[in-house]
Amino acid sequence: MRGRGWAVLLAVCLLLGAIPARGETLPGYQAETGYTYVTFGQYPQWIDGGDPEEMAWTWSHHKLLDNPPEVAPSPILWRVLVSDDEQAFLLSEYVLFAMAMHPSMKEYKEMQGYFPDTQLGQYLNGTFREEAFSEAEQALLIPQEDGTRVTLLTTDEMNNRAYGLGKNKKNTARKAWATEYAIRVTDVFVYRIAVGMHTCYWLKDPAKNQKDHTRCIKQTGDIGHIACITLNEGARPAVHLDLSQMEISGGSGTKADPYQLVPRSKDADK
Repeated sequence: MRGRGWAVLLAVCLLLGAIPARGETLPGYQAETGYTYVTFGQYPQWIDGGDPEEMAWTWSHHKLLDNPPEVAPSPILWRVLVSDDEQAFLLSEYVLFAMAMHPSMKEYKEMQGYFPDTQLGQYLNGTFREEAFSEAEQALLIPQEDGTRVTLLTTDEMNNRAYGLGKNKKNTARKAWATEYAIRVTDVFVYRIAVGMHTCYWLKDPAKNQKDHTRCIKQTGDIGHIACITLNEGARPAVHLDLSQMEISGGSGTKADPYQLVPRSKDADK
């Protein structure tokens, strides 16, 4: 009995040791081990539930666009692209909804694709931010040079091998699947079963030669572009998170059991 008790204690210590203490760096992408996963914030994602990589094609054939149900929010799953002692750069694991980058090609061209002024940029930093994050969580979102707190990956970031996203033969790390809500309620486009059932999604920057087009991830995982007014293109948000005011309330950092990130409680500073 005594031996079993020590075994249990050792297992608990190992589990606690696997969880970074408050103030420690969350592991970013590593070629040997892959991504660390976390949950942070909430957004509508599931209606009947299921794995996006297995269910996306089925969901796309019984949309509920005419009379969408009330969908309860659930924790957003993020992969940690890179992290240091101060902040972590997170990318949503799933495409969360579909929306045009901007409803007017003429306006988009005139604004030179400036993301904060686009319809999608304003939605992500307005309605989405307020619905997905509490006030305390919003305070942890670090504003970028353009003033946005919720963003999309740029072409350069998508090409960054240090993030695990650089171009390769299959571009598997670039491919993303959409949530049930994104498919059945917002009508995001889903590729056929033979291709993989993943989803096209926006990048942040405008196309180089067609100024009314926005860059995006295509079927193969390559970077292409499409008209900014495209309604069924997906949004895969990204955020820079302030780690100094964050703590981990559970999880082990895997995709199946992500770290649960929460704002640090005031009592923790006493």
